[in-house]
Amino acid sequence: MSANNIGAQNDHSKLAINYLCYFHYSCSGGIAVGESSMDRPNPVYSKISLSSRSRLSNNNYPSSLINQSIPYLTSTTALPHNVNSELKCIYTNATSLRCNIKRADLELRAKEVDVIFVTETWFKDTSTVSFDFFKHFRRDRGSQGGGVIIYVKDSLLSSEISDSILRRTLVPLTGNVEQVWCEISRHQDEKKVLIGCIYRPPLNARTLEDKVKYTDNAAAINRSIAVAARAVENGLYSGLCVTGDFNFPDIKWTDDFVMNQGKDNGLSGKFLDTLENFSLHQAVRNPTFFPANSNPVNILDLVIGDRPERIDIHMIGAPLGKARQAHAVVEFVLHLNSSKTSEYGSTRFNYTKGKYSELRMALSLINWEVELDTHNINEAYDRFIQIYNCLCSKHIPKSRNTVRNFKLPWMTSELVKLNNKRKRLFVHNSRTNWSSASNVRIYRRTLKKMTYKIKAAIISFERRIAFSK
Repeated sequence: MSANNIGAQNDHSKLAINYLCYFHYSCSGGIAVGESSMDRPNPVYSKISLSSRSRLSNNNYPSSLINQSIPYLTSTTALPHNVNSELKCIYTNATSLRCNIKRADLELRAKEVDVIFVTETWFKDTSTVSFDFFKHFRRDRGSQGGGVIIYVKDSLLSSEISDSILRRTLVPLTGNVEQVWCEISRHQDEKKVLIGCIYRPPLNARTLEDKVKYTDNAAAINRSIAVAARAVENGLYSGLCVTGDFNFPDIKWTDDFVMNQGKDNGLSGKFLDTLENFSLHQAVRNPTFFPANSNPVNILDLVIGDRPERIDIHMIGAPLGKARQAHAVVEFVLHLNSSKTSEYGSTRFNYTKGKYSELRMALSLINWEVELDTHNINEAYDRFIQIYNCLCSKHIPKSRNTVRNFKLPWMTSELVKLNNKRKRLFVHNSRTNWSSASNVRIYRRTLKKMTYKIKAAIISFERRIAFSK
């Protein structure tokens, strides 16, 4: 190599080190490396002298390292989903799965589903209910209509509820609630998730006795959901997923608000209170019920999880059957390993643990004259960033970004209920333009009570700390 070439390489090495110092400073301040040239800050170019720019444009590309396929790595790289912690699920009200069993089988095979929840199966004792490679848990009505079933792939570990106390509520020998529950996990040493499927028929009461049964049925469903939620809170299960057709058309789920408070004897509001009291989250936000010859208008079919990240709704699909009035097929992902510590899918260089002597050595061995030999300053920049990130990934370790959602230590269940009530009242008053003096008074009283309770809860918490041994 000639003296001129050696000098040029040294110049380019110095240029590279200048780049490195600039980007190390930028990244330490949280600026991502490897942004597009349109997003690049102007100070980058101040690191290149005019003489350096002229040397970069002497000869034509290509680069000597292009064929080595150095990956383009950035300081924040996407983390792949943990496939083992996700289950592909389908829920629908089949309006007679007995008549649509073949169509359902096609759905299972085409979509490679892990779990399927179905209401209104209409199964009889003589019905064919099985799918190949699936285990099922069912409860039939015993008369016309109704019925619920859960299909779970054989490769998963699934079983009926083992806890005897839970079974009294969720698997009763008697009662008029159409519900089925089971426990699932992927591995023997993995904590189980509790899943359930519930059908609540619409009101078709002709007598006072029928109306009483209808009200009792709604109350029993609320109790089942509450018992299941407590089982998760007490650590018996790692998570909860409840699906079903609950027939609450007057709940506007985009606002978690009951549009007609007096309708249905307040059953919609009580159901919403049950979810809010246990911090359960309803994930379906698009209409699922198709009236005759019309677009979907109501959200009747629900998918409920113990926290927002438990459920991901992927699609509200076409109905399974051919009925004039039908329910959509809801496709969703159930995350088994969801936790209150949510980890964003990104990593960041941990600069405090970098091996900078090795990094400098690696940079000095790069033939920068060849690597940055281009007529285009942006191409030279992109190539440098490509090499820089590749070497950083080898010599600087990475750490995962985590965001932890901590519950306030003084927060009580009473405060959670009051806050939910406050939000509902605010939405209701906003929709009526604050025209109802009585509702405005209730809102203000609730707000005042909540303020007082927060102060009392904080004082109580501080006293417990002060006098704790």
